Amino acid sequence: MFVRLLGLQPLGFVVAAFLVFGGALQHGLILGLLGFDQRNWEQLKLGLGYDLMHGCMLAGLTMLLLPWVTRSPRGVRRVLWVWLGSFYFFLFVDYTYVTQFGTHLPYSTIEYLDQLGEFGSTMNAAFGGAGFWLLFLLPLGLWSAYLFFLRQTWPQWYLLHASWRDFVFWMFLGALAGIAPNSRVDKNLNEPLTSNSLVYFYWSRNFERDAQIAKPEAALLTVAQSLSGTAPKEPGFEDYPLVRDHLARGCREQTRLAWALCGKRQPNILFVLMESYRAADNTSFGSPLNLTPGFEKLRREGVLFRNFFANGFQTRHGQVATFCSLVPNYGAPVMKNYLSNHYLCLPEMLNQAGYQTSILFGTSASFDNQARFLPVMGFNQVLDSLEFNERTEMLGWGASDRSVFNRWLDHLSQAQEPFFSAMMSITNHHPFEVPESFRVYGAKDGQSRYFEALRYSDQMLYEFVQKAKTQSWWDNTLIFVLADTSNYQPAQIEPKDFPEFVRLRSQIPLLILGGALRGGSYEERAYHDQIDLAPTVLDLLRTPYRAAFAGESLMSLRPGIAQTNRPGNYWAVMSEEGAVYWENGRYPHVSENMPPSLAEDYNQLGRSWNLAQQWMLQEDKIWKEFP
Repeated sequence: MFVRLLGLQPLGFVVAAFLVFGGALQHGLILGLLGFDQRNWEQLKLGLGYDLMHGCMLAGLTMLLLPWVTRSPRGVRRVLWVWLGSFYFFLFVDYTYVTQFGTHLPYSTIEYLDQLGEFGSTMNAAFGGAGFWLLFLLPLGLWSAYLFFLRQTWPQWYLLHASWRDFVFWMFLGALAGIAPNSRVDKNLNEPLTSNSLVYFYWSRNFERDAQIAKPEAALLTVAQSLSGTAPKEPGFEDYPLVRDHLARGCREQTRLAWALCGKRQPNILFVLMESYRAADNTSFGSPLNLTPGFEKLRREGVLFRNFFANGFQTRHGQVATFCSLVPNYGAPVMKNYLSNHYLCLPEMLNQAGYQTSILFGTSASFDNQARFLPVMGFNQVLDSLEFNERTEMLGWGASDRSVFNRWLDHLSQAQEPFFSAMMSITNHHPFEVPESFRVYGAKDGQSRYFEALRYSDQMLYEFVQKAKTQSWWDNTLIFVLADTSNYQPAQIEPKDFPEFVRLRSQIPLLILGGALRGGSYEERAYHDQIDLAPTVLDLLRTPYRAAFAGESLMSLRPGIAQTNRPGNYWAVMSEEGAVYWENGRYPHVSENMPPSLAEDYNQLGRSWNLAQQWMLQEDKIWKEFP
């Protein structure tokens, strides 16, 4: 009756209902994924407002354009099938992305369209999950049943006429939903329960927009004052704020770590970057699930860092921080052009010191442009999936961790000492495939598969170290075990506040062990992050050097500070004395009982790095090769 009084076409209400149903269903699944706590319920209200907004607007556009597209019943059915099928497929792909990365599908992912083969295992796993049935097959099944019902009860249903009345009604209702208090667009769009996937995808199209950044003089001064070492006095370096001369005195410091790491010879160095190996799920960091018994055994042989953080949230950010000692860019505009910049990274400096350098991983080096960027960092050898034959055990995205660790051992047995080599694991990555003997959780959901993959990767790490002990190079080798990033799988225990949320998303283990380590096991509680690793390694060489490093050697007597960021979501500066966390760049959180003066210092340092790093990358002012 209401529809007839308004003179509206009933099909518009049906289309709107199906569109809103899809968004609400997706938000319901995300709520189940993230947990039914009070904070998530409040965010869900915002997301449902977006669902209503886009559902109304798309229904209006459908009713306006559909009659102009076709006049045949079969044509109308096909258009509606393609339209709604595409919409639900987008929701399904977005939901799959949320389960892995904790946010909606960003516009920048279109850069991977030419690399769909790399995502084959992820897509296969997604199609077999409950999300595929609930977000794609179920709604389209209902739509098919509805079209059949229309054919039987209203044969002329397809004879629609383009109506401005329908268009204005739906657009007005959509705009009303969009400006309602529960769906303001100034909310944090990175939150999957706050925003809608279509809104986020549209909004993020300009997230990496190129924008000229003015030189932040004050920020650059603050950054320069925070660095160790001394600025070069000769001309030519004035415009390169990070370049400093370092005396490499770390081994002379009277610290327990300096005594443990500094032997009589220059050691071989191994970096083990475990895929998405967050601290919260590690037994040594209090997890009750016993997923990492291998790491727990290994920590009794080495130095465990209790407060170590990943500087960024993607593998490429972890590489830049770990190998180049650079704080990842907080804003995206210039980071996508990082390949064109000049760097002087740890592998190249070790090459100059007589080390043989290499990196190995079980996937294709073409992904994320690693084949181009890793040599820029200075790696002499980049070994990827081409190193493995057809008999290699494959799990998910590439060669199994067992295969990669064994191939690494073969490579190291032929390497000339001293050597620096890095290995990046991959099995602890979606779709979390493991051998049958490790399927102890029954793989009943994504989190269970993640737990199985973590346990498998941990066991492979332990077996690698045991095999390494039999190698001739073991006695003069230090092994740094860490992660490229943390992980976005649901936590066992939900964080009670935003600082705990940041730690969950950014804290990773760091364990140093090896035959060259002296003095037995102990724990370091000072705060550090990935950018501190390169200065530490160069300290071990005891030779003065010049570099553009943002970090501080782990052996330094200066108080440890850790930084972390995720663009559009948070950034933080932390130490044993306190920490500041900025939610969405607008909402500050400060540690309890932290002196106000120290909090302001950390605020200024964090903001300065965010500004300075963008400008330095934009202007290519990290490092320049001088003639």
